[in-house]
This record gives sequence, C-alpha cells and structure tokens, in this order.
Amino acid sequence: MFIAGETQYENKVEDRGYWRSELRHGKFQRLIPLPVPVKNEEVKAEFKNGILTLILPKVDEVKYKAVKINLAEDKKLPTSASGQTIDVPVQKA
Repeated sequence: MFIAGETQYENKVEDRGYWRSELRHGKFQRLIPLPVPVKNEEVKAEFKNGILTLILPKVDEVKYKAVKINLAEDKKLPTSASGQTIDVPVQKA
C-alpha cells in the first residue's frame, strides 16, 4: 500500500510592532507492505480530526470448485483393499 500527501503550516505573529511569519510545507510518502491481497476497487479512506482511517477489504480466499458426482445404483464408491470407502481428493480451481 502506498500513501502520499502534502502538509502545509503557516503561523503569523505580531509582537512589539514586528511581524514574524513561519511557513512549513512539504510532501511525504509511505510504502506499507500488507500481509494479504486487497480488493483495490473497494478501498475506502477517511481523514477526520487528524486521523486517517483506511478500510481495506481482503481478497476472498481461493474457492473450491464444485464437482458433481453421479452414482448409478449399480456403481460403488472406490474402496481400499480392506473394503472401506476411500476419500478421493479434489483439487482447487
């Protein structure tokens, strides 16, 4: 995540017939690594009372692919040598 901004500060003081003016300005940027992928199109930001609040929705985890298995009455599930039903692994889509 990359954040960039600009700050400006101005202070004018009149003291015993003299004016004193102080100006500060500058740009800043920060690069913050995130631990998970983010949905860039859904990021929201709010700056209120000097606090920057970011809402960064995570990308959904990889979903499993649904697989239909048609079992005819005369077909059996795969079994091991002991006659127990074995699990058939399904890979991620």
